[in-house]
Amino acid sequence: MSPTWWYRFDGSVPFRDRVDRALEWLAMPVAERPAFVALYLGEPNTAGHTYGPESAEAFAAVRHVDAMLGRLLDGLEAAGTLERTNIVVVSDHGMALNDPERVIVLDDFVELLPGEVFEQGALLQLFPRPGREQLMYEALHDAHPHLAIYRRGEIPERLHLYDNPRLPPILGTPDPGWEVVTRQRMERDGWGLVPGDHGQDPEHPDMQGIFFAAGPAFAQGVRVGKIESVDVYNLLAHVLGIEPAPNDGDWARVRGVLRQMPMQ
Repeated sequence: MSPTWWYRFDGSVPFRDRVDRALEWLAMPVAERPAFVALYLGEPNTAGHTYGPESAEAFAAVRHVDAMLGRLLDGLEAAGTLERTNIVVVSDHGMALNDPERVIVLDDFVELLPGEVFEQGALLQLFPRPGREQLMYEALHDAHPHLAIYRRGEIPERLHLYDNPRLPPILGTPDPGWEVVTRQRMERDGWGLVPGDHGQDPEHPDMQGIFFAAGPAFAQGVRVGKIESVDVYNLLAHVLGIEPAPNDGDWARVRGVLRQMPMQ
C-alpha cells in the first residue's frame, strides 16, 4: 500500500520546505489528516562523508538539522497539536573519521582479476572467479590486523548476515576508521576514500546512530541502552495501534520507553 501523500526523493528540496510540507499535512482537517508522517533530512551524512565527521562543516550540518527540528516543534506548538503528537527522531548509522594512514590495499595480499571486487571501502565484497575462492580466502584471512575476512555461512551472528544467498562468497569488514581498497582506486582517487564513512561493524560506537522519542505515548526522562533499527518498527506499530507483521525486532530493548508498556 502506498502512502496517501508522498513525493519522489529530491535532494535539492531545502529542508525548510520539507518540514513545512509535513506541517501542512498535519494541519489538515481531522478526517483527512495523516496518522503517520515520515520526514527525511540527509544531513549530517553528506557533510560527514565529504569533510569528515569532526569537521566544521559536519558541525554546521548538525546545527542546521537541529534548527529544522525546532521549526517542526514550533510549527506544531503554533497549531496547538504539539502536546498530542508523538515524535521519534532516529539516524540510520554513525560515521567514522578516515585517514590516509588507515588504508588496506587489497593488491598487497592477493592478485585481483576483473570483476572480482564487487564492493570496497567500509565493506568488502568479493566474488572470486571459479576455482579462486579458496586461494583468495587463504590470502586475505588474517592478512591484516584491521581487516576481518569471512566466508558466507561463517559470518558472526551479530552482523545478521550469516548465509543469506545475496551475500558474496567472501565478505570483509575493516575496523571503523579503516577502509579497504584496490590499488586501482588508490591511483584513481588519490588516497582512495572519503574523509568520513560508515558500514563497518555496528558494535563500534562510531557506527551507532541516535534514538529520541517524545510525546503522549512515551515516558519522560527514560534512557534506554542500545537498540537496533529493526526495533523501531514494533514501537511505531504499537503507537499507531497497528498489529506488527513478524519481524526481527526485540520488544525487550524498547518497551521501557513507552508510558504504558505492552504485554509482549
